[in-house]
Amino acid sequence: MRVEAHLVDSYVDSRDLALFAPELAAYDDQYYFNGSFNGYVNDFALDNFRLHFGQRSFVYGDFRLIGLPEFFETFIDARIEHSNLSARDLSQYVGQEHYQHISAVENMGYEGHFIGFPLDFVTNGVFRTPFGQVSSDINLKLPYKDTISSYSGRLQTTEFDLGGLLGDTLLYQRVSAQGMIQGYGFTTQTADFVLQAEVSSLGILGYDYQNITTDGRFTSRLFDGQLSINDPNLQVVTTGLIDTQTGKDSIRLHIELIKADLRELGFYDQRALISSTIKINLKGVELDTIEGYTDIVKTNALIGPNALYVDSVRMVSKSATTNVSSTFIPTCWSSTFLGILITLNWCSAPCA
Repeated sequence: MRVEAHLVDSYVDSRDLALFAPELAAYDDQYYFNGSFNGYVNDFALDNFRLHFGQRSFVYGDFRLIGLPEFFETFIDARIEHSNLSARDLSQYVGQEHYQHISAVENMGYEGHFIGFPLDFVTNGVFRTPFGQVSSDINLKLPYKDTISSYSGRLQTTEFDLGGLLGDTLLYQRVSAQGMIQGYGFTTQTADFVLQAEVSSLGILGYDYQNITTDGRFTSRLFDGQLSINDPNLQVVTTGLIDTQTGKDSIRLHIELIKADLRELGFYDQRALISSTIKINLKGVELDTIEGYTDIVKTNALIGPNALYVDSVRMVSKSATTNVSSTFIPTCWSSTFLGILITLNWCSAPCA
């Protein structure tokens, strides 16, 4: 039977809706709405729809739903004009585990296009939070039964208060960035994603780093890719792998430090400039089990009025037996220290 209705200040309880969508029986909520209903129970449109639920949550827009009463198999095409979603209001719908991750946001607004299923959808629009806004064109798959959340698409944000979101405003400040992301997992333990991004500004320890680009895979214990910074006071390109996963524990990096102005970056109280090339190939994380080498070559340093050029430094760790040898120009010496063999060539003025 086809139904056409104009709803004005209507009210329904989640237990009543559970007759048509049994999944809603698990929730305790009341829904207040206005708008036009046109269609069948399993295929209908809501025009100029105004929905309020919980204490502070609402959604305004036009909706098309196909597939009820099987809620999680229902296709939704929604054009949302305005909304506000309270983390507390959503807690019973997302579960305690996911509520812990959204509670810091408190309230989130969204305007844009939502198309897909409740747990597998594409969203193209703008999310507004107390910390700033994020524009997205992303496919999101939320966890269901034994599956894990996954995502892919484009994100962009301007002057987003990263420190406020993470609860550490001393370490992190604001970030402006855009890029492509593909991966799965939302917690620090499960997140595993590939990120291609351009970060125009990132505040860390009170300094705004500019012009950062990255292309790599990230997890809580892995970085594999490239990271470059082209800031007026820091130019560096890093390529390689940091893998601290159990049984691997390896670091293979090539770092081209073109310029670092330590005073402008806030790490030193007088003029301090440095440039160098660093190659790291290590296995192990404990000092007495580390094997491999680190090469530091063509290092120029200017500290206050003093200049120093170091042609090369090699640190090699092979076993718990400690050997250190350093070769100077024109002198040399050797000793033992922490299982690391060090070779040093240097002179007291910058070399061409």
